[in-house]
Amino acid sequence: MPLLPEGPSEVAAEAARALARSKANADESLEIVVLRMSSASANGKAQRPAEARLVRETKELASSQPIEIEERAAPKVRPLDAIADAVLRGYQLMILGAARPARESVLYGRLIDSVVARSAVDTFIVSSSVGFAMESVKRIVVPFTGRDSSRNAADFALTLASGLGASVFALNVARELPIERATALEQLARHRRSIEGALHELEERAKLLEVRFESAIRTAASPSQEILRELREPGYDLCILGATNQSRRGTPFFGDTADVVVRYAPTPVGLLVLKI
Repeated sequence: MPLLPEGPSEVAAEAARALARSKANADESLEIVVLRMSSASANGKAQRPAEARLVRETKELASSQPIEIEERAAPKVRPLDAIADAVLRGYQLMILGAARPARESVLYGRLIDSVVARSAVDTFIVSSSVGFAMESVKRIVVPFTGRDSSRNAADFALTLASGLGASVFALNVARELPIERATALEQLARHRRSIEGALHELEERAKLLEVRFESAIRTAASPSQEILRELREPGYDLCILGATNQSRRGTPFFGDTADVVVRYAPTPVGLLVLKI
């Protein structure tokens, strides 16, 4: 799991800490690579506080659990090559930290958009317009559609929640259908049965991880606006949603709902991009 330690990715280091704790609790193996985008040697002087905590705590876990961590430096002049090289070594997930995107620009900026577009593995991007500590997260919202991308995001949220001592709320929002359509009620009923089954599976997974889990199924004219409305309610610390890169060009596009939520959510957002 390579990390890109640029500014906001202190948050990414905190996410990796939570993931390591969760894996240790479940007695599952995990190998982490902290990849620093600088020519500095990988030593304590080059570490930011969250990175130092990640390295220290993970090494402590490694003394009794199947957890490994490695620190690696990469030259700033060729960051994409360094990341690609790390991925080629067999890692399955990349965690990146990003500032909240400007509303008129590309989603995360040139470097991270390029990383995501070229990545051969799943990527988790944490963005926030304000400084926040991942370790303070106590309630996570997952917009849940039932697709593979949202199922993976929900499972990842449960794993993080296990390491953070947080709860997870899965929110499914179906687009409202015109009542005059004869098949509208039947379609909604089929959708609800399918989603209820998927949410039940998540609830069982949450029980295994000892994570408090809640869910809701709603309809709205605009799913993205309903998600934003929910996130404005007090008590939410983080939103995690899943997506795939739907663009065939250089700039990634993750769908209208993900684009709106990432740009306008009042909470920090973690976007899990599945490589398909």
